[in-house]
Amino acid sequence: MWISADIPELTDPATASRGRAYVRSGRVVAVEHRGDVVLAEVQGSELYRVRLGDRSWECDCPVGVTGAFCKHCAAVVIAVEEEGASPAAPPGGDHDPVGAWLDGLAAPDLRELLRSASALVDGAGDFLAREYFAANDDLTELAAEVDSVLRARRSFYAYGQANSYAREAQGILDILHARRDRPSVELLTIVQRAITLTVRTILRSDDSSGYQGDQVQGLLDLHRDVAGALAGDLDPARRRALATWLHAFRFAGKQDVFEVDVDAYAEVLRTDGVERYRDLVEKSSAAGIEDFAVEYARGRLAILDRDAEAIVRVFGGDLSQQHHALDLVAALDEAGMPRLAVQYAEQGLSLPRTHRTHELVDRLVRDAVERGDLEVALTLWRTDFRALPGARSFAAYRSAGEVVGVWAAEQTAAESVLAARAPREWLGVLMNERRDDEAWDFAMAHPAAASPAWEALCARRVTTAPADTLPVYRSLVEETLRTADRRNYSAACRLLVRQRDASALAGVDAEFEAFVAKVAEAERRRPTFMHELRRARLIDGT
Repeated sequence: MWISADIPELTDPATASRGRAYVRSGRVVAVEHRGDVVLAEVQGSELYRVRLGDRSWECDCPVGVTGAFCKHCAAVVIAVEEEGASPAAPPGGDHDPVGAWLDGLAAPDLRELLRSASALVDGAGDFLAREYFAANDDLTELAAEVDSVLRARRSFYAYGQANSYAREAQGILDILHARRDRPSVELLTIVQRAITLTVRTILRSDDSSGYQGDQVQGLLDLHRDVAGALAGDLDPARRRALATWLHAFRFAGKQDVFEVDVDAYAEVLRTDGVERYRDLVEKSSAAGIEDFAVEYARGRLAILDRDAEAIVRVFGGDLSQQHHALDLVAALDEAGMPRLAVQYAEQGLSLPRTHRTHELVDRLVRDAVERGDLEVALTLWRTDFRALPGARSFAAYRSAGEVVGVWAAEQTAAESVLAARAPREWLGVLMNERRDDEAWDFAMAHPAAASPAWEALCARRVTTAPADTLPVYRSLVEETLRTADRRNYSAACRLLVRQRDASALAGVDAEFEAFVAKVAEAERRRPTFMHELRRARLIDGT
């Protein structure tokens, strides 16, 4: 079973961090267990499908289709682990000596222990703070804590500083999210303040990792949920105040990165609040303020009003490009007009193909499946795959073919097309399906396609043919050491350790020792690398 401890071996820290942020912001929207396989959907810029098997993974995002372990895979691993987490059984059956010891501590001693844990144990302070604020109905201190923690203290946050800010902010943000089920006007006001402070900070940050951006989006989602839970509780003055805040968030000139969707607030705003927002948007339009934001707001209002003509006018543009059709189809679906959405999806599919064509195909396939016309669904996926072969279109084509019962007849030809026109993605398919011998043979014949996957290939090959991996390991070590960098030194040592294990399995330890000696001699003027070799016990530490 996958655990989060596996993630650092498969991807970089930034990707792992974004995976954790996705879980915190609720983007893992569906998880299904089928024996030893986990199927999930993760909401990124699109809705991506993730499949986790026995040490295999697959995601149809642009990174995942290359065979890489992406942030969506990381998010699913973490979500599944948290979903199945349960306290470990105490050693010795029901006997819990630590619990018994804690039960016997006097209150002052227990308090001192908790203070020490808060200072020394990562996360303990955040845990105690969450428990304190959860038990405290007076939100005055929570508001003060939000101001204290989230207030920007630098004129600019470089990459590392931005991530540090986000890590420090996460504790108080978790506290806010934990109060989602106890909505109040006071909490809504505090969340609005948190949004203001985090947006102010992100605008002066290098948020290349996306950590802060995910936090802001999570707060916006929380704001929507808390406001929605107050439907029926806000008087007209507070409804107008909420509408004013929603407008100011985008139109006050403080930021142009994040949007709010007024239609998501329709129930709490009611007619008078919506009209207040509409009036403010039109005043901004008349003043020539934020033309893009005006059009966006008008689009959300058109969806709320279920005004098909306005939706087509705002979202459709001149319908000369597929992205116009995609925006229009999504808006019509949100407005509850699926038949009209299908019509425009068909129109969009006739436009020049782009990297987003598959989204239109997805929509038309969904319609065909809902109507029970599986042959049409298969034809759509077959045509899409042949036009642009890739791991994603291949997986969809295969799935449809299996459902209709024709995949056995079409599989060989489809695999040949993918191997010839998208070799890297074909290699990813082979690895995800655990067709390891085929994957190895294909990689040896197409080394350029295998460049990001050699370590994973060797890790599997070593169990059946360890000698085959040795030339690859040697090449990887030499390639890694061409750039003098501490991270490269660590990576080279990791590869050498794996090469050593493979050499032992192949019975050629002396050959490995000679290679390490050759590497150490060639790199003897790099003291940092020599230190790494000793630390990994690859050379004599004396």
